[in-house]
Amino acid sequence: MLDMKMLATLSILTLICAMSSVAQEPVLHFDASNNPGHPNWTNLGTAGGELERVGNTRFDPAADGNPAAYTSPEIGAIFLSEDGEPSVNLESWTIVMHCRNNGELFGAEEQLFVISAEPMQLDQAIRSWIDSDWVVNDGTGRIGLIIKGTATVQEIAPSNTPETEIGLDEWHTVAFVYDDDLGLYEGYLDGELVSEKVTDQDFDARVEMPLVRIFAGDGIERNFNGSVSTFTVYDVALSAEQLAAGTAVEPTSKLAVTWGNVKTTY
Repeated sequence: MLDMKMLATLSILTLICAMSSVAQEPVLHFDASNNPGHPNWTNLGTAGGELERVGNTRFDPAADGNPAAYTSPEIGAIFLSEDGEPSVNLESWTIVMHCRNNGELFGAEEQLFVISAEPMQLDQAIRSWIDSDWVVNDGTGRIGLIIKGTATVQEIAPSNTPETEIGLDEWHTVAFVYDDDLGLYEGYLDGELVSEKVTDQDFDARVEMPLVRIFAGDGIERNFNGSVSTFTVYDVALSAEQLAAGTAVEPTSKLAVTWGNVKTTY
């Protein structure tokens, strides 16, 4: 018969397991298959708002094994926040993006996304791009990431490596995780940990980050020649186990993203 001490221990362990399995609600969640604001892109996450369509971004319905997605076919075709919405407050964070590289660079570099305080990239910021110096094999690109916390110098995460290459016409899920308590950055490609760095960037959750762009960063004419199916941001650092198990998104979209088996029909 179990004594009271053992019962208490089991209860605590059960609670911890239950808490770890609770779906995290994202602050930003953009899903091309569920976008009531089309042609603008509605945020289904808790921060609300929408991103304004700029230029000739194109909606591609799900077909031939490809998920529904938005495509940037030319320079200046992007989505960006207007009038301070949506705005997020991040300390620890996780960013997950399901995307496809469609061709060679439009310009000197391709910027996949940015989330920044104002002014752009001078206080807190997270920006991802494919640099021309990293493009190999007729368009295959290596994804890089810049992170900058409050009152710290921006750093390039160790992500411009062969392990971060995305080939042409291939769908990939990229994830960027930063744990502010540990000062630890981790980068994932299709569920595999491909980069890691200890860096004390000191993100401050009190700082508003209202500059949100998809297909672009600090320059709207250096945009990603690609397609984006989903773009999701959490205000927590998800563990490798949570990422591997699949992170359930519980707002309007009811989408479940799983590594290596991303849903491709809707």
